[in-house]
Amino acid sequence: MAKKLTLENLLIVARSIQLLANPNCFKIIECLKEGKKNATTLQKDTKINMALTCHNLQQLFHCGLLSKCRKNKFIYYRRNENNIAAINKFIQDYK
Repeated sequence: MAKKLTLENLLIVARSIQLLANPNCFKIIECLKEGKKNATTLQKDTKINMALTCHNLQQLFHCGLLSKCRKNKFIYYRRNENNIAAINKFIQDYK
């Protein structure tokens, strides 16, 4: 049974799509296909300046596309595959 289309769901999906349309956010999401990484590693891999990398990581995290965990002094980010799949399904159901 498909979830009811609500304004809240629509806003979450719209914000997620908006972030994924940002080339820098998309690079980060693609880079994290390889597994969890910290901000410094992502910055080096994507060649996006550190301030923008951190800003985009926070946006992606707050939108639910990333999860994070602290290990010692570093925060590691990974793709939230469940939310990415849910957004993809939502788009497929309502296209």
